[in-house]
Amino acid sequence: MKRIFNTQCTVTGNKVTITGDIEDYKFEQPVQMVTVGFLNPANMQWPRHCQLSHEAFFVKAFGNGVGIMLDDLVAIAALVEPKTTFPPKPSKLDNTLTVQIDSELNPDLRWEVSDALGDKADWKVIAGATTNVLDKTKVEAGKFVRCVASSEAGEATTNPVMVA
Repeated sequence: MKRIFNTQCTVTGNKVTITGDIEDYKFEQPVQMVTVGFLNPANMQWPRHCQLSHEAFFVKAFGNGVGIMLDDLVAIAALVEPKTTFPPKPSKLDNTLTVQIDSELNPDLRWEVSDALGDKADWKVIAGATTNVLDKTKVEAGKFVRCVASSEAGEATTNPVMVA
């Protein structure tokens, strides 16, 4: 069976372009498989069905088929309708000033700096800091930084760290 994976999607107006890699692949035996369709009503003698497992969505006919990996299918849906995904979720920010963001969309990043934390914090945007790594030369030692990630699905802010 073949699989489509590493999909890349672009939306232009009301059109979606999906590209991806195709390879022969041996799927795991699904924990649960549900047939969501069986026959094409336009030609009832041509059996074709769609199935869903914990790994992929399949379209099959006569023992042949293709599977679209579920992660890729969700990424496509998130791009077409961002409300189907979760807001960016920071998973790590450490003293190397590198942030990791979990997101099905490509979030915009901005770094902010403050002299203090809590009620006394006055967060200011660091000009030009829009990647997942903050250049330490942009911030004085002893100040606090945080990263804000935003996408059409929402916004999230990391916990602040002190610059050493």
